[in-house]
Amino acid sequence: MESQNRKDRVEDWIQDVLRYRIEDKDKKRVLARCADIEAYGQEKNDSRLLGFAFFYQGEAYYAENKIEEMFSCIAKAVGYLNQSGQWELLARAYNLMAITLISKGNAPVALDYYLAGLRCCKEHGITGIVCSININVGFLYMQNRVYREAQRYFEDAYAVWCETKNARVRSLIMIYTNLATCYMLCGDLEKTEEYIEKIEKECEPEFTEMDYTYVECMKARYFHRAGKKELRDESISRIEKMIGGQIRVLDLFDDLYALCELAIEIERYDVLFDIIDRLEPIVVQAKMDYMEKNCFR
Repeated sequence: MESQNRKDRVEDWIQDVLRYRIEDKDKKRVLARCADIEAYGQEKNDSRLLGFAFFYQGEAYYAENKIEEMFSCIAKAVGYLNQSGQWELLARAYNLMAITLISKGNAPVALDYYLAGLRCCKEHGITGIVCSININVGFLYMQNRVYREAQRYFEDAYAVWCETKNARVRSLIMIYTNLATCYMLCGDLEKTEEYIEKIEKECEPEFTEMDYTYVECMKARYFHRAGKKELRDESISRIEKMIGGQIRVLDLFDDLYALCELAIEIERYDVLFDIIDRLEPIVVQAKMDYMEKNCFR
């Protein structure tokens, strides 16, 4: 009876983690429950519990910009997830590791992890994370100015999104915004405007605060290239107001970095230093040495 009670308690802990990861903004309860699950998993040598515990610890650290801790936990999770056949969590783990490696300046290895995640999904019939990984691979190609390949991955992501029941609007926002950016960087402003209109019509009613910031960064760059200076400046002002709170630095860093480049180009050094002042403490705390070296020194 005692053994069954303990098993029931562990299952309750698992449900707590799945609930708290959405509800609990500071993630303390997630980490506490994961520690309980990890301890029991170590006692029973249970790879399913250990993989679960390490993965969700890593996810919680990611939300708190504790990148070193996140990477350590996710790296521990991978072997246990593979051993216990938790394929969707394994694909998500590869995705998080790739995101982290990009922040450390290791794009080639990051691409390997993204592709490992896609292979895992294909081999085991996983669909939930495919859209996100395709978006991330496309963004990596776009960063490296391989625009045609980037567009292909964004379009693959859109095809997956259309086939997915109850697909997240957040993913569609990212697909449209990245396609708009890709066309903008190729000089096709008409196509860029077409995707901005899609975002406003199909997605904006579902925007979170981070979505507004993410899309507004792209629109500021578009307005500048289109010669719409007043709209550009209004867009920049809105962004400055929106980034006053806590942000997930890995989710928005590249967009804000591009905005800093725009600020330099138009000699808005007040905007540049305002954004740097907000980002630098987060980057230093997160120990993202590559970003710190290239952006703040």
